[in-house]
Amino acid sequence: MDVLKDWVLCITLSSLVGAVVYAFTPKGNMQKAIRVIVGVFFICALLTPFINGREIEIDFKEFEIDAKSKYDKALSKNIDDYMLDITKQSVENEVLTILNDNEIYSGQILLDMDIDDENSIFIKMMTIYLTGSDMHKKDIIVDCVSKKFQIVPQIKEGRG
Repeated sequence: MDVLKDWVLCITLSSLVGAVVYAFTPKGNMQKAIRVIVGVFFICALLTPFINGREIEIDFKEFEIDAKSKYDKALSKNIDDYMLDITKQSVENEVLTILNDNEIYSGQILLDMDIDDENSIFIKMMTIYLTGSDMHKKDIIVDCVSKKFQIVPQIKEGRG
């Protein structure tokens, strides 16, 4: 990277020196000759690393965007939270449908969901609250929900 910086500095200084020399040359034939000399001087400055055998190496790793930067992490967290909310709402709707199919209209669902290391959303815990009059359907609800979501929900009385 230092070679590249040196090369850019050489080109910049060469162009400045060439411009100053050209500005102070008298008009006429001398100016044409100086223009050619300054042009050759500038071309030599451009070709310097290639003429003397030095290679210009650019370490692109310095310019790479870190995939785990704080902005990417924040964006990923926001997307994960959004996807978790959507999935949670979908599961709640499915459980409400199961409850409604069994003529339970006052049940409430409490879900605890998370995302694992493989970015899969899973249900950690599901609690379904039924009124006292609907508790006799507890086993049917547990069976239906277990088949649908592969998790045994807790059924509690209250909140109805």
